[in-house]
Amino acid sequence: MIHTFAHLIIKEMSLQSGYSSAAIRERIYSSPTMCGVLFYTGSSDKEGSLGGLVELGEISKLRKLLKMAIENALLYTTDPECAGSSIDSDNLNGCACHSCCMISETACENGNRLLDRSLIVPLDEKTEMSFFKDLVNELCSISL
Repeated sequence: MIHTFAHLIIKEMSLQSGYSSAAIRERIYSSPTMCGVLFYTGSSDKEGSLGGLVELGEISKLRKLLKMAIENALLYTTDPECAGSSIDSDNLNGCACHSCCMISETACENGNRLLDRSLIVPLDEKTEMSFFKDLVNELCSISL
């Protein structure tokens, strides 16, 4: 879940800040008692000097970023093909494709594996798995 969340945020950060999604990287921290994500860029070229990335961490902008990421994951236009996918021995991703969750392989520490959008937002028959199902109504004002 946290890995998919990181990818959705990276995609939205890319749109909001002007950085390409390949320039924004993730580092996932988790244990049985906590989890977190560090977003960073190590670029020293023009991608690293555009600005705007740090400002996205301000609470007012972070709230908007989260809202847009959740809305984009929920109102994704390539469904139902993407939403019908599930993790099995042949497919290491659930509801995930290059349009909704996958980012550049060089920016992902897990190689775009074990992603599932249904763990973040409620999708048709997978509503109970969604971590942010209550937040969809509260933050995005979308009734399910």
